[in-house]
Amino acid sequence: SPCRTWKFPRSAGLRGIPKRQTNQRTPKPSEPSREMKTILLILVPGIFLAGFAPAQDAATRLRNESIKREAEHAVSKSIAFLVKQQQEDGRWGEENYPALTGLVVQAILGDPSREGIALPAHVEKALDYIRSKVRLDGGIYVKGLGSYNTSICMMALLAAGQEEDKKIIINARKFLVNQQSDYDRKGKADNVFD
Repeated sequence: SPCRTWKFPRSAGLRGIPKRQTNQRTPKPSEPSREMKTILLILVPGIFLAGFAPAQDAATRLRNESIKREAEHAVSKSIAFLVKQQQEDGRWGEENYPALTGLVVQAILGDPSREGIALPAHVEKALDYIRSKVRLDGGIYVKGLGSYNTSICMMALLAAGQEEDKKIIINARKFLVNQQSDYDRKGKADNVFD
């Protein structure tokens, strides 16, 4: 029959574990088993040596802290430089490529030291510039490179996390989906290039 029940041989104990042979010595309750001794032989030295690891790594931690501070300083200097390069209308780079502004916005918003801080005025100005480039088809571009500009600007708007941008983001996503190539039959993955 298709539904067989598995039976252990008579020599097997509970759940397939062999029964203890009668000639084996039963350990006393106060004596640790062989498995317990093995575990203790592995764990005790490990715990003992782990107590010394933080003392050995103090120099490494100090070196890592120094590198972390240098990186934070470099990031803050870079952001200060970018803020000075912002155009009057809120963009960075050429007017025809809002993606450049989107990249700078993402860089500024990616600064770990600004967690929990409201959006700076220069980022709000840049987001307004990006919003001004939204087209009727849902794309965020001026002319040419529609998918590129739209995808980067959409990610910048996502990074900013403003509720007012939700509709723009959804429409930009629809625009990007419609830009995908569909060879042969529409809606079917029937070509290696679909």
